[in-house]
Amino acid sequence: MKIACIISCYNEEKNIPEVISQILDNKLNEKIHFVLIDNASSDNSRLLFEQSVNKYKNIEFVINNDDIGWGYGIKFALQKIKADIVGWTHSDLQYEIKDLINVLDVISVNKEKFTNNNFLIKGQRINRKTVDKFFSIMMQILCSIILRKNLTEINAQPVFINYNQLKNLKLPNGLEMDLYIYYMSIMNKSEIFRINVMQNKRIYGSSSWNNSIFSKIKLSYKFLSYALKLKNG
Repeated sequence: MKIACIISCYNEEKNIPEVISQILDNKLNEKIHFVLIDNASSDNSRLLFEQSVNKYKNIEFVINNDDIGWGYGIKFALQKIKADIVGWTHSDLQYEIKDLINVLDVISVNKEKFTNNNFLIKGQRINRKTVDKFFSIMMQILCSIILRKNLTEINAQPVFINYNQLKNLKLPNGLEMDLYIYYMSIMNKSEIFRINVMQNKRIYGSSSWNNSIFSKIKLSYKFLSYALKLKNG
């Protein structure tokens, strides 16, 4: 059973070396094929990628020249992957790469069940700041009401899914892709597995979409608008 993980990078030149280090230190590349994708960064991320090609076992570096959205970068990377199980997470190290050890444990225990059945493995954040938690809870309540499904911790990472499940899905280009995958997994009667993850404070850089109260409101509005579109088909 081949497992692949996409790590999306946008202006993360200071975090990329640490991402690679954590992969190697935990020997995760011995069980997972990693695809790091640079989404049209304006810093030196591209140069780091070019210098790292063919340097590490099972770590592939892909460059996307179009700054269309986080979801688009995931879709771009999916074209480079042949795997039975595929997943993704962020490169900002707010989620530790070693969390993928827990993903591997879930896959190992449920290997036979996962072979031909739909499933979703998704993070469950357990140590969030009050203001971040408030916005997440309000968003998940409203999205759950709109879509009439119990949706919790919608944006939590990592996310892993049976690769065949993605073939008939029309993945969006933005951050709302996590909502779409979550909702469609429930609609397709997938078994949902949650793993506890810590969301740490950024050490380097800043978020391109979550850096103020205004940006949180804007993101929440975007998700609610997208939930209405999903409801209407």
